Amino acid sequence: MSQVKGVKPFVVSVSVHDLEALRDVVAVAAEAEAQWLAEAREDAGLVLLRGAALSEARRRIRVERDRLRALGRLYGTQELVMARAVREELTARSLMRDWPDPPAGELSAPGRRWGVSPDPWDLPAPGSDGIEDADERETPPRLAVRLPVELGETLVRAAYWTSAPAVDALREWDTRWGDGPTAILREAMRRNGGVSDLDVLVAMLAPRPEAAALDERARLRAQILTSGDLMRAALDRAIR
Repeated sequence: MSQVKGVKPFVVSVSVHDLEALRDVVAVAAEAEAQWLAEAREDAGLVLLRGAALSEARRRIRVERDRLRALGRLYGTQELVMARAVREELTARSLMRDWPDPPAGELSAPGRRWGVSPDPWDLPAPGSDGIEDADERETPPRLAVRLPVELGETLVRAAYWTSAPAVDALREWDTRWGDGPTAILREAMRRNGGVSDLDVLVAMLAPRPEAAALDERARLRAQILTSGDLMRAALDRAIR
């Protein structure tokens, strides 16, 4: 989805059940907004107005609708439902505040953020090359949402700065312990275009950190918060 002025797009994987539940919530909210609009038009007596008076009455209704949307009292579209839920989620986590700019280039780096990539210390199953076949992966449903740009930036920066201490600690952990079996196999795939039995053996015999070190890494990884985590938490809030 291309960037649109005034909004920030997000696409996150969700469950089919949650996506269907969101559609139901949006349908109810849209019906409530339509009911409000019908009552506002009746109260303004639009059927009796003409010309400039009609235009002015319609303008006042639009202004009031936009005000109520900004307050979260009307939310008859998917974007409005999710924006309302994102604000509530950030507020509940005490994350709805001004955040400093992240270091240049941090948020535009390709791929997943450090610490949320596939586990490099998972050993491959016997007879497996450790590399998942892209054709065999099942693509989960996606939720596409455009948030107001200021709200979207707050969400992204909140996730970045909340996770920053854990990410720094994980980088130190990685410097100490190096690549795990999966990372070794992926490097072999990139280098040779395939994985040999020797590559698998080297990966399986790679030095492994002690249990305490693995527990520490798991604890740090659990502290990482992504924008996708926040969007899914907001979705859960919207449909519950």
